[in-house]
Amino acid sequence: MELKEMFLAKLDREAIVTRKAIERVPEGRNDFKPHERSMELGYLAALVATMPGWVWFMIEKDELDLSDPPMRDSRPRQKRRRRSCWRRWMREWSRRARLLKGRPKST
Repeated sequence: MELKEMFLAKLDREAIVTRKAIERVPEGRNDFKPHERSMELGYLAALVATMPGWVWFMIEKDELDLSDPPMRDSRPRQKRRRRSCWRRWMREWSRRARLLKGRPKST
């Protein structure tokens, strides 16, 4: 198995767990913290929902310029917006992964 295929398979497995985690955040409990020094649950869920976009952003760029991030409204507060954001990025992952699978091996 090639390295890129191993990573794509890992991403497919992680996608299932990530979707479940995003869906389990209760609506209206974005400010919940299990500990006073913890981040808010809603912030973490939004971060997880948008993470696939950041990964592709870093893969495709030669340098990281945070003045032009891939997602301007990167913190969806409502559960449905987090799910929608995550689904959008996973569709993009799927599209780009198909392109990667079709590429010949680099020498």
